[in-house]
Amino acid sequence: MTVKHIVTTGCSFSTPGKWPHYLDSRLENIQVYNLGQDSAGNDWIAKTAIYQTHKLLKSGIQPEEILIIVMWSGIDRKGLFISNNETNDYDKFISTDVDCPIHFLNQPVNTKASSNKTAGYILGSMEAYLGTRHAREHKTNWLSCFAMEELAVESYEHFLRLQWFCKSYNIKLLNLTYGDILHYPNSWFLDPEKTGPLTNEIYESVRHLYDMVDFDQWAFYGKTAGQFEYTLNNKLSFDADGHHPSLSANKHYVDNFLIPILKEKALI
Repeated sequence: MTVKHIVTTGCSFSTPGKWPHYLDSRLENIQVYNLGQDSAGNDWIAKTAIYQTHKLLKSGIQPEEILIIVMWSGIDRKGLFISNNETNDYDKFISTDVDCPIHFLNQPVNTKASSNKTAGYILGSMEAYLGTRHAREHKTNWLSCFAMEELAVESYEHFLRLQWFCKSYNIKLLNLTYGDILHYPNSWFLDPEKTGPLTNEIYESVRHLYDMVDFDQWAFYGKTAGQFEYTLNNKLSFDADGHHPSLSANKHYVDNFLIPILKEKALI
């Protein structure tokens, strides 16, 4: 059965106007649902993909008509769920009296930032995220309790969660990455042919999870690289921040990398 619905999600590399937009513009008779969100980690990415896909299934759409394309993000990212009922000093987390508005998302999934909901996620990583000073300090202290190995374990569990969800419903899946995350914690997003120990070779707790990942459902640039290295090595332009591929680079990525992969794997 022909794919008629594509669910996409990811971090700031996958927000509106980025590669999901150009993918949508290239496909006829296929509806694209993009839930990409700035600062999203792999927990958020897995949750949004499953949430949106389950909505489609409940609406009567057949599994064979659905394709999920995710672009996994940094392994050092981890969402923090807070609620008005259970979080101490909740008002300090959602204060809007800051230069940088809090990155707070309504539960279960709402890709529009908000500051007046009763529950939701604060997104970001151990070193960079948005929010009030109280939120930043709290999350820094909270994440400092986690070993880097634990963050790697959780990301691989998120990879498998989505893989097994798709397998249980016979839904097609393609995994992309925003950069080389397989060499975490030694990722260096410059060389698409990077060698050196992979995460599963560094952390014993990741090895059995890595062995269960179906990498036939993944598409890398080079050996283990992602869209960042694709943009850099093809001498394409970045946004002013120097980190995010420009709109023209996203278009190039879709036309010359993603669409050919989708056709090669007979996903569209």
